[in-house]
Amino acid sequence: MFVSYAHDPDGIRIAEAICPLLRQAGIDVVSDHGLSVLSPTSIQAWMDEKIADGIVLLVLSPGYLRAFDEERPGLKAHRGVRYELRAIRQKIYDHAGPAKLPVIPVVMPRFSAEDLPSTLRGLAIERFDPATGLGGDLIVRRVLALQGSTEGGGTMWGGRSFAQIFQELQAADPMSGRALELVKEALDRPPQVEILRGFVAMAEVIKLHCDVSAMRDLVGQCLLLLHTSPDLLPWDCELEPRILIGGKAWYLRREHMLVDAFEEAQRGIRMAECRPNQRRTVAFGKKHAGMICRLLAEEATGQDRAYYFNTSATYLQAAEALFAAIDGDCMPASEVGVCLLLQARTQLSRSRVLDDRAALVKAARLADQAGSLLSRSEQVRDFYDLLVLRAEIAAANRRCAVGKRILNEVIESLIKMPSAAYAEILARAYTARARIALAARNAKAIAMTDLRKARDIYRAHNLTYPMAVVEWKLVKLDLGEVRQLKVTQADVRELERVTTDARLRFAAIDDVRRELDAPVGMHSGKQINWEQRVTRARHRGWPQSGQELRGFPDDQ
Repeated sequence: MFVSYAHDPDGIRIAEAICPLLRQAGIDVVSDHGLSVLSPTSIQAWMDEKIADGIVLLVLSPGYLRAFDEERPGLKAHRGVRYELRAIRQKIYDHAGPAKLPVIPVVMPRFSAEDLPSTLRGLAIERFDPATGLGGDLIVRRVLALQGSTEGGGTMWGGRSFAQIFQELQAADPMSGRALELVKEALDRPPQVEILRGFVAMAEVIKLHCDVSAMRDLVGQCLLLLHTSPDLLPWDCELEPRILIGGKAWYLRREHMLVDAFEEAQRGIRMAECRPNQRRTVAFGKKHAGMICRLLAEEATGQDRAYYFNTSATYLQAAEALFAAIDGDCMPASEVGVCLLLQARTQLSRSRVLDDRAALVKAARLADQAGSLLSRSEQVRDFYDLLVLRAEIAAANRRCAVGKRILNEVIESLIKMPSAAYAEILARAYTARARIALAARNAKAIAMTDLRKARDIYRAHNLTYPMAVVEWKLVKLDLGEVRQLKVTQADVRELERVTTDARLRFAAIDDVRRELDAPVGMHSGKQINWEQRVTRARHRGWPQSGQELRGFPDDQ
């Protein structure tokens, strides 16, 4: 392997400490500072060959980072590094994605990931302390994994190491079923620190597949390791805020335990704000908190609705400002466009819940700004989510034909993408098209067809809350959707008054159904106390993720 480093103090310290560790593991290590022994005919040709054909370890010392700015004056001392960088850049550009990319950036323990040059931001960095050697074993394992060796490959269990699993995971398409299988294979083993260090990659796969149960398992193992493992490196603990925000708050939000999700997001934000070099984690936390506050607003009553909408907007604006400051001119690759998209959705929701026309105008303006930043090729999910939002905004402005045309195009495109990553957006598109259909005359059957398609998508991915919301819309359109029970419009209104959670409404209906000896009229000569039924369902532990809702119709 080729070690590329600048001849500044930090670069020399890291290179002199890491090279012996690599050689002790049987790895052939060379660098341009050993040329007096190697004596190649052409130095440039030799460096080009070593960089193109082998694994490259980049020592990102301050001098090396300065060499990335080729236009900065006074860098003649780093001319060799700048030559190497041109070949390394080409190696990165020629490689298809970050999977199995044989370029390993190495930094000091307190290095801020925000200082990474844009060329390297998609790469996983390794932290190494030259004084203690901490982190060296992880670098050795990564090099051996890239070389295809199992020696030193990490903890073994059932004949297969974590390093081997993660190597295959890096090579797999995160949207593929194989990627999720690999994540579950890792989670089925006794918890090891490798799980903690692989959190980011594993969480990405889990989110793309909407697997709430897997995320709960991953977060539980990571938090257990953080508080009990004796094998932690100092920088392993820096992951805790991200686990709370991108893991625990995420699955709690998906289970619609919104108050708990908001508390975990805030806890992660506070933790990240107290630690150096965690601005991006803070930004992600505020983005997530803004999403949760919008959902809280949609379920709140009275003045709480405006409070949560305002809080959502505040968090999302703060996240946008942080991402803009961190990413600078790299806007197309940043989260700024996503923050604008989420702000637009908050304003659209505000316009519906509070009948605020000014919010609808803001939603359209923010959606246009998001559209100028989101890339269809790089941010596919967010791009289609934006199209659905624009269709909803058009419909809210009584441009139903425009909204329907956009949704037809989105649905036609997404049904060709079988990945679970797009399933939720497809379900939202069906729901939005049903809303437009209901605004037209004699289109109830069309709307119900789209709602059933959305419900089936949510059911297939075990997303009980949005499934219940869509199912309740179907019940309101046709009371016969509740099998074996006679539900009246008065029952529907009372259940909506008692709880905003559609899952609890169905649990209450199921509670009544189970007490009936035969499928007779629900009231059967006595008044049903729906508030009592909902309270009983809540005390029994409803709603719980993955718990069957027997109040749903059982379609064949």
